[in-house]
Amino acid sequence: MKLSYLLALAFLAVLCMVRHSSGASVHVTEKPEIQKAVAEHRSTETELKPEEASKDDNDDEDEDLNNKLLETEDGELEEDEDYDEEEGDDDYDYDLEEADTRANKQRNRRIRRLRKIRRNRLIRRRRNRNRKLRKQRKQRRRRNRNRKIRKQRRRRNRNRKIRKQRRRRNRNRKIRKQRKLRKQRKQRKLRKQRKQRKNRKNRKPRRFRRRRIARRKHSG
Repeated sequence: MKLSYLLALAFLAVLCMVRHSSGASVHVTEKPEIQKAVAEHRSTETELKPEEASKDDNDDEDEDLNNKLLETEDGELEEDEDYDEEEGDDDYDYDLEEADTRANKQRNRRIRRLRKIRRNRLIRRRRNRNRKLRKQRKQRRRRNRNRKIRKQRRRRNRNRKIRKQRRRRNRNRKIRKQRKLRKQRKQRKLRKQRKQRKNRKNRKPRRFRRRRIARRKHSG
């Protein structure tokens, strides 16, 4: 009914466009064919034929029967337990299901994206932490190595200094000892010379010297 009315309106619009394009001066509704078509459409819009009404009722009953009965695998017909006679299945909103499915897909996509971002963030943090720890270990090893090198250098320098001091002390001790020995020899020599001079000065003449008589041991 509504479809035929819409078709008539579309037909009138096309005729108006043709009239305006062709430049005709006669009004469209003045033509008898158009007036007749409009009158027929209005009469069919207000009243329905009894055959069409009965046909629509039969279609509704068939649809209800199809919704109420489901065919099983064995070919037997059984009544659907989930089917509601008062409401039927017409209240199910397929657009809502599609919207829910789309929302779930978007939600799952968002969750996957957030998980990927979180995983990448964790990987990046772990990588940065490992890099930082490697750097710290490297710095610690370098500091320990440098500390060990400085310690060895200080020990070597200290030992070198100690050896140098020991050599100097030993050399000085040797020099002092030699000087002391030289001085002692010189003093002995001078003492001996003084004694000789004194003996030569206090020496008696030869005739006044006492003769030393060697003692002879008796053989018996």
